[in-house]
Parts: sequence; C-alpha cells; structure tokens
Amino acid sequence: VMFSLWDKIAENSPALIFLINFFIYRLCFLLLFKKTLGMILCKLKYLNRELNELPFLQRILMTFFINTDGVKVFKNKP
Repeated sequence: VMFSLWDKIAENSPALIFLINFFIYRLCFLLLFKKTLGMILCKLKYLNRELNELPFLQRILMTFFINTDGVKVFKNKP
C-alpha cells in the first residue's frame, strides 16, 4: 500500500518527492550529527540564545524551519 501511494505521488508531483527526501535528509543529519552536510563542510554549527548546542526537540524543529527564534549559526573555532 505504501509503495502504491509513493508511486502515485511520484507520478503527479516530483517536486513533492524532492521535498520529502530533503526533509528526511535534514532530519537524519541533524539528529545524528547535529549538523547538515553543508554545515559540516563549512564548519558551522547551530547554537541557541545561551550559546549552547540545540536540544533534541529544537533539532527536530530545525529540520522543517530554517530559522527559528533564538537559533543562530556560528563558525566553529579552529
């Protein structure tokens, strides 16, 4: 049933398939590495207002929202 639904979505909207895969990629990387692939390559990280690492819930929210209140991107120290 799941594959037939996936096939129907793919036939009608390839852009939706791209967005779903994009969100899955961001979710996996933010939960496993606390950064996306681009952030790893550019040596950036997300910090909250208190300049601490993001908690689990905020990392999940960052999957869907690029910028949320109080979350900033900072360059890692060398």
